[in-house]
Amino acid sequence: MDRKIVRDIHIVSNKLCRKTDQVMNRYGCTHSQYAVMVYLVKNNKKDIFQKDIEEKFEIRRSSVSAILTHLEKKGFIKRDSVLHDARLKKISPTPDGIKMVEDTVKFLQDFEKSLLSDISDEDLDIFYSVLFRLAYTVDII
Repeated sequence: MDRKIVRDIHIVSNKLCRKTDQVMNRYGCTHSQYAVMVYLVKNNKKDIFQKDIEEKFEIRRSSVSAILTHLEKKGFIKRDSVLHDARLKKISPTPDGIKMVEDTVKFLQDFEKSLLSDISDEDLDIFYSVLFRLAYTVDII
């Protein structure tokens, strides 16, 4: 068997992204944009800024900026200035953004459940252990 960890992770990631994008395309979003929306909806009671999203998802400022610009154009988020620093913009989901997340979360929960249906808890524990080691190794190389 030809094992290439970077290639194989990339292939699995692409397959998962394509599957979730099928659902997100109904709303004109990608899986990355949707992930940000879920984060915003789940944390709707907290003040969230672009820097928080950059750190949470470990993605570059320019990528987050593009995601937020798209979500704002679609009417899924709003950005409001804060009193203590006019440069900061608090990011909040709009009612349309909240509805979009609510409409899609059930499908994605069922999809994840079907992915894991034939994987034992023990195998899943091993998978996560290896995944976290790989993520840590990438950070230190």
